[in-house]
Amino acid sequence: MNKRLTGKALANFEAKGDVWQEVLDSVREIKASSGKRKRIEAKSYVVRLRRKSCLSQAEFAAVLGLSKRTLARIIHDGSSRNRAVAKRDRCAEP
Repeated sequence: MNKRLTGKALANFEAKGDVWQEVLDSVREIKASSGKRKRIEAKSYVVRLRRKSCLSQAEFAAVLGLSKRTLARIIHDGSSRNRAVAKRDRCAEP
């Protein structure tokens, strides 16, 4: 529902359903563990790599030789992804 209901329309909508029963049903569903759970994976390759390494964002940026702000920019707009990955690969070499 995109529009806000006011006045008569709101009263009619509220009269059609029992909000508290809906809440109660939802709580019962959650308690019964029948509610669906979703695991959301990070879309960014850099974020997945950082999480796998168990490093904070600041630590990961330091390992890559980047500032935390630059790493944040890479994550959010995807720019310079190849440079960050290449730099990471150079750091990983013995």
